[in-house]
Formats: sequence, C-alpha cells, structure tokens
Amino acid sequence: MEAISASRIDHEHERNRRHELTESWNKETHLIAIDKFEKLLKALIDKQTCKLAEFENEQMKSLTKLKANVDEVATLAEQMITEKNLDDKIDEIMNSDVVDYNFVVDYKGNIVRGTKPLEYKSHELHVEENVQDDPLSATS
Repeated sequence: MEAISASRIDHEHERNRRHELTESWNKETHLIAIDKFEKLLKALIDKQTCKLAEFENEQMKSLTKLKANVDEVATLAEQMITEKNLDDKIDEIMNSDVVDYNFVVDYKGNIVRGTKPLEYKSHELHVEENVQDDPLSATS
C-alpha cells in the first residue's frame, strides 16, 4: 500500500509539474502572441491613417475645385437668363447689332468676309449643232 500511495504521490507530483510547465509555456506564448498582434495592429492602424490622410487630401482638392467652379458660376450669374430678367434679355438681343457669321477661314487662318460664290458655267448645257429635232426621222 505504501508503494501505491508513493506511486500516487509521484504521479500527482509529476502531474503538478507538467501542469506548471504547461501554464508557464501558455503564458510565454500568450505574451509572444500579444506582441505580434500589437505590432500587426499598429501596422494596420498606420496604414489606415495614411489612407485616411490621402483621402482627406483628395477631398480637400475636390472641395477647392468645386468652390472655384461655384465662384466662376457666381461671376457669370449676371449674364444668366432667369425668369426675372427674361424680358430684358430678349429686348437686349432684339435691339443689338446684327452679327454677320457669313465668313470663311482659309488654310492660313485668315478670316475672309463678304465674298460671293464664284459662278461656274459648267452646269450649263452645251447644245451640239448637228442634233436633229426629230430623232425618229431617218436622213438618207
């Protein structure tokens, strides 16, 4: 019986030693895993921060461009036709000088105005002198 109780004590002692060894190994691997995950998380946060900064820069550029477009439209607002100034704009157009858009730009870029088309006589019919009035009559 003493052998059995001694064997039991040895088994219990061995089991406790293995349990302590397993627990210490688990703590070490847990610390290593936490360190790896912290590095990975930091890298992901840095990457997302860079992407966010780039996105914000693009948004600022887009906003600046849109503001410039709005300012440009605002400067042209006086020239726009609305319901309020429709009658005035129609009167202005009807009373304005007539613009002649009848011009030609030659191959050198010069604007040529006021020319009339050349009259070609190539479309006129040329009548031959030996044509008979009655084509069915035989001449012999």
